[in-house]
Amino acid sequence: MRIVAGPRSQLLSHRIARALGVEVVCASVERFPDGEQDLRIAEFSDEEAAVVQSTRTDRDLVTLLLLLDAASRQASEVTAVVPYLGYARQDRVFRAGEPLSLAAVVRAANAQGGSVVTVDPHSDPSPHGDASFVSSAGALAEIVEPWKPDLVLAPDEGAIERAAGVAERVDVEHDHLVKTRLAGDEVSIQPRDLSVEDADVVIVDDVISTGDTMAKAVSMLIEAGAGSVSAAATHGVLTGSAICRLLSAGVEHLAVTDTVETPLSRGSVAPAVADVLR
Repeated sequence: MRIVAGPRSQLLSHRIARALGVEVVCASVERFPDGEQDLRIAEFSDEEAAVVQSTRTDRDLVTLLLLLDAASRQASEVTAVVPYLGYARQDRVFRAGEPLSLAAVVRAANAQGGSVVTVDPHSDPSPHGDASFVSSAGALAEIVEPWKPDLVLAPDEGAIERAAGVAERVDVEHDHLVKTRLAGDEVSIQPRDLSVEDADVVIVDDVISTGDTMAKAVSMLIEAGAGSVSAAATHGVLTGSAICRLLSAGVEHLAVTDTVETPLSRGSVAPAVADVLR
């Protein structure tokens, strides 16, 4: 097998290749005068290849499709590893006339290559094509363990499985947050069962985008008496002033995995992805 390193996931590509003991094929992406991508990968000869490319932007998605086509011309079997799968949050048609974007992206990747492997998507992509996903719990635990938390919290009940996986690995209790409307616009955000009084708390989520929801939770947990509140997420989309917003809210530690490679990336999903490819 060869790992074809997309420009959005170069570090992760090398980590996956190291875990598998295989070689990396680098990509060159330039621009034609009209703005279209001029993409090339090094020549190789192997039965299998895995293209690793997160699709943070529309341009990243086009790059992924071009990489898959290029790799499929040199390998008989190609897997699309899309650590952060853009458009995955549009997992249903909410209003008439909208696309089911998750299905469209999975089908496009299937058409250019083989199966799709992603990490902690908003919802299971497998009903829409040949796709599967892996958990980031191991990578998040790698981030969280040095912080020595007393409690791991999920932002809501739907994310409790991820929090439970992290908590089990660092040997602490876990719970999920519950939002209660007190009056008008006034709400309270508290753990369902456990107290945060004097506890060092970590909130784990699948994605930090604007950081607004996470910042509100951090502020309210501090007001509720938490000793400290830290935050870790699988995907560090971190748009606009997300980092500033979270630091201003009082977050103690802030880190994400390497599905989207940022200065805050700490734990790696490479072992989990390598297990699937192996």
